[in-house]
Amino acid sequence: MALAVPILLGGFAIPADAAVLPAPPSSANGKTPSQIDKTFASVRAKHPFLGAASGSVIWYSMGAVKTYKGGAIVWSIWFGTKIITSAGMRDAYLRLGGPDGIGLPTSAETKLKGGTIQSFTIGDLYWSPKGGAHMVASEIPWKGLGGVKGRLGYPTSDKINNGANRWFQKFEGGMIYTDWFARSPYKIVYKK
Repeated sequence: MALAVPILLGGFAIPADAAVLPAPPSSANGKTPSQIDKTFASVRAKHPFLGAASGSVIWYSMGAVKTYKGGAIVWSIWFGTKIITSAGMRDAYLRLGGPDGIGLPTSAETKLKGGTIQSFTIGDLYWSPKGGAHMVASEIPWKGLGGVKGRLGYPTSDKINNGANRWFQKFEGGMIYTDWFARSPYKIVYKK
């Protein structure tokens, strides 16, 4: 009898006995999944800032991304199509590995005071004019400190690994870092 072991895929546990998920076609040659084209056609009037396509389809194990001048459309078999509605968020999403890096979009981009947010399966991307677009992973205790409304404000860097299971992330008002040998694993340093 074989042991059934679940795997973690983009933040979701997929049972070992689940049906095999289809892989992107190896002969895709940059062809767009029809869902991306259909989504673009249906939202073009509402989101004219997307503009013309700026690249071919980029395939990942978790889905596909087609970039446009002012954003991107992401497709997956799990969530269908989602729109990334700004070039800054799109660039950060691709820089962080797209679907294989921070997962798939689970929400639309939403305006906040002083910036925007879009949620993904691994964490949230935040954009502000001062700091640009950066991800805050779900394990970082920043939201408990007030998030963008708190003393730390918007992120100004992505999470930066500095070895030995340690990392830090910079924010407008300071930084959060790990110290696994201290009583509390997270340390917050505020700017003076």
